[in-house]
Amino acid sequence: MDKSIILNEQIDIQYEYLLSLRSLFPFMNDSMIGQSAFRTAPFYRSRGFDIHFDFGRELVPEDIQKNESIGHWINQNYIIRICAILEANEIIPQEGKGKIDQTIEGWEEVELVRRLRNQFAHSMGKYDPNEPEEKKLYERIVTHFNVTLAKSSTEANEFPISIDVVLEPMTEGCKKYIKTFVS
Repeated sequence: MDKSIILNEQIDIQYEYLLSLRSLFPFMNDSMIGQSAFRTAPFYRSRGFDIHFDFGRELVPEDIQKNESIGHWINQNYIIRICAILEANEIIPQEGKGKIDQTIEGWEEVELVRRLRNQFAHSMGKYDPNEPEEKKLYERIVTHFNVTLAKSSTEANEFPISIDVVLEPMTEGCKKYIKTFVS
């Protein structure tokens, strides 16, 4: 079997794991404070994950914050896993040992995966707007994926890595890169 097919299947498995986990920890906001039951977001329901939550008590702000922290952590770990697949299969060189081929479609997504992976794997995973390289990466994500922000790059404390706007197109870009790189 073609190596690109095998690698893209591995990425598809990781993406399925991401969706499975995030359907259990969907995006929640302050409008859910006081609710005790709800269904997972339409994004997950449309992908076959129709989860019904019943907390047996009304949600408080700390519940929302904890859920959002867990969801972001899951998204970060997905990026780390995708980068590991790319590095282990020599699709991209390890940081400092070569460059990503910028003539291949999907190179920008692959580059962002590698940069985010390094950020998440070698730090506490938080975004620091006072760090010039982190701010540059943040703004590159916003620009590349046309992210609509609730907070500016100087107010945020997390990298914008939502599934629908960033991770899904990032995944597809990586798969395109693999297909061309391996062919």
